[in-house]
Amino acid sequence: MNVKVVLGVALAAVVLMVALIIGGGVYLYRAFKSSSQVLSQTVDELLTAANNGTFEQTYRTHTTLKFRDVTSLEEYRQLGEAIRTRLGRLQSKKLTGLYFRQFNATRYADASYQARFEKGPATIHVRFRKRGDKWLVETFRVQSPRLRPELPGGTCPACGKDYPKGAKFCPSCGQSLPSEDESAKGKAERARDSGEPPTESHEASPAPASGDSSDKGH
Repeated sequence: MNVKVVLGVALAAVVLMVALIIGGGVYLYRAFKSSSQVLSQTVDELLTAANNGTFEQTYRTHTTLKFRDVTSLEEYRQLGEAIRTRLGRLQSKKLTGLYFRQFNATRYADASYQARFEKGPATIHVRFRKRGDKWLVETFRVQSPRLRPELPGGTCPACGKDYPKGAKFCPSCGQSLPSEDESAKGKAERARDSGEPPTESHEASPAPASGDSSDKGH
């Protein structure tokens, strides 16, 4: 066989292989980008629903059965309410991680976003599961200092209900509240009147060494 013919056939095979590899890479990239956009849009729909007061309506349309088995409708409603009142509307979000995997015939995607809301930043972690041609939410976590529960600052002397630390007025009855210094002084006075020493908090300190003079009897 002519050497030139052999080289030509080999070169054609190489070109064809390279074309297939490039074509496959382009296809995978487009599929990845398309899925990423769909997942991002789903997250946007959930956050928009939370601020529009329609979050409960997405409970059955956007989540898997497994999600609903571990999260009640009331818990889901509370999450939407917390997003609406403590974070506000979404201003921007950036994809920080996206991982696709397949188990048997089921496809999963884990997506993470760094988001900026009206009232502060948050990190969003979502696990999706594909059912048919739709990606459904299997886990949904929003982490932000704004979503941490407020620590009680004390009990209102007027209505007896707890108020958050730093509050100047009781959120339940509107009563003017004492400052932290006044509260501490009042506790000390009540403890003195009752004959009990006031409770104090101390930082832990290391025990003295065995040769320390404080261990010796006097």
